[in-house]
Formats: sequence, C-alpha cells, structure tokens
Amino acid sequence: MALAPRHGNLGLPGWQLISANTQAGVEGYFRREWILAVSRTLEMADDQAFLLPVVIDATEEASARVPDRFRERQWSRFVDGETTPEFVEGLRRLLARGVAPAR
Repeated sequence: MALAPRHGNLGLPGWQLISANTQAGVEGYFRREWILAVSRTLEMADDQAFLLPVVIDATEEASARVPDRFRERQWSRFVDGETTPEFVEGLRRLLARGVAPAR
C-alpha cells in the first residue's frame, strides 16, 4: 500500500522520508520542512507522536544527515520503499488519536 507523505502542517503527524537522495542533498526544501516539523514538537508533550522518520533504502540511521531530534524517535524502514501493513495500522491509530491543532 502506498501512502503519500505529508508534512504535519495541519496538526497531523507527518513522516520524514530518509534516503540516499536526502543524504546527497545538502540543501533543499525538504530540509526546511524537517526543521519546521522539529520546531512544532517544541510545543508538544514529549509523549506526543509527531515525527515519524522513515528510511526507504539502505541509509544507516547513525550516519543519516537529519536533525538530532529525529534520532530520539523510533525509525521505520520500508524494504524497497514499500509500506508495511503494521506501519499503516500504526499510522491509522495515530491519526485516530489526533494531534493538537497548530496555533
């Protein structure tokens, strides 16, 4: 099942795709979106799920060029870029719980 990633700008959890392409990109709008997502978490309780880093290739977590805050979260891995039923179900549960609306 394919899901389109979205930045969490509507108060919904978003996931951050991490790959060889993001590793190679020293600049890019995606980096701004990542920083905005991290900034948003500063107003949230620590137990609120919002950042959902997802690796879609062989990129290693330890060497990934990502904001430090991403490393504090559980990362998901999609083999060959394909979502898993477990990830989809977990995302559905998160969306059902909701997130406080942006101010």
